Amino acid sequence: MSVHGIKTLPFMNAVITVSDRQIEVYRKSSTVAVRWTSITKIRHVASTQVLHLYDDKGQRFLSITEQLNGYAFLVGLLHEKSGLDV
Repeated sequence: MSVHGIKTLPFMNAVITVSDRQIEVYRKSSTVAVRWTSITKIRHVASTQVLHLYDDKGQRFLSITEQLNGYAFLVGLLHEKSGLDV
């Protein structure tokens, strides 16, 4: 259980922005932009309240907790834009 929580640590101070085309994650000095259609896997771990997002290369580009402000909004966008169930 704690492994999933630890996976969110690199994203704790990240800034997440969304647009009609993509989701962007700003961390430290790097930015990752992923088109909604390139999100191929969403893994929700209910026991730790963590959500992992993966791109079309199988790379995890974001891990967040359900305590994130705007979590429900982001989940709604993920469902609407990517077509995947959370």
